[in-house]
Amino acid sequence: MTSLFADDTMTSISGKNLTEMFDLMKKDLNNLMTWFSANKLSLHLGKTGYTIFHSKKKSIPSGFDEIDIDGEII
Repeated sequence: MTSLFADDTMTSISGKNLTEMFDLMKKDLNNLMTWFSANKLSLHLGKTGYTIFHSKKKSIPSGFDEIDIDGEII
């Protein structure tokens, strides 16, 4: 789900496992960048971040701490 408000954009992803969600988020961000470019807008990757909400009983494995979009790490 993606929500736009003024100059802010928020997208949320859910999935069966962390790997699936991570891949969906990368695809979603790339689609957003394509849409922004087509509409003469830009995604400021320096101000872009993400949060993984999870149960306190489960830890986040390594490798899910950054996303590479167009050569920039968020």
